[in-house]
Amino acid sequence: PAVGADGGDGNDGDGAPAIQFFVKASGGELYLNRARYIADTWARQAGVRRVTFLFDHQNEDAVDELGRSAPWVEIRHVDGTDRQGEYKRGRGNKAAAWEAQRTKTRAVFLDYVTDDPPDWVCYLDDDMLVNVSNLRRDLAEQSRTCAHCLVADAMGRRPEGDGWTAGGWCMNRPLAKRTAVVLDGRTDESLGWT
Repeated sequence: PAVGADGGDGNDGDGAPAIQFFVKASGGELYLNRARYIADTWARQAGVRRVTFLFDHQNEDAVDELGRSAPWVEIRHVDGTDRQGEYKRGRGNKAAAWEAQRTKTRAVFLDYVTDDPPDWVCYLDDDMLVNVSNLRRDLAEQSRTCAHCLVADAMGRRPEGDGWTAGGWCMNRPLAKRTAVVLDGRTDESLGWT
């Protein structure tokens, strides 16, 4: 059954695009509380199983309990990501943290090598809030004008043109499918991600 205002297919009935949200999360207590908040708020409006939390293996029992108590969300534990937050506050191994971040990014696209993505795929940090109805309207507008579309706030512009997104991004089906194909079978080294 549908939970919240939207139908179970993630479409609010007006022809707006279906969106699959992936939320980068950790089982550490602070981050798990953020995931609980998301599950209790905007994830209910996204549609049944339209929000997938990408967790590490920390505090697995409590994380899995979140999945049982909020069956409208999906929980995935991503191997090799327990050190994702080590770049913060000067502690830990930054290289391991960045590798964990890349591993979670790859996890977004795993299913889309063989299966078609939904209309839009969004990848968000666990401290992001989403107005689902407004985002659907915005992405529907982008769908009319953008063939291979990435919607994000850019950060870290460098003279050589490199940069990264801040907090999250959304990409449409054609770009998500192309990205899945590019990532499939390629190492971080061969992509220049290291």
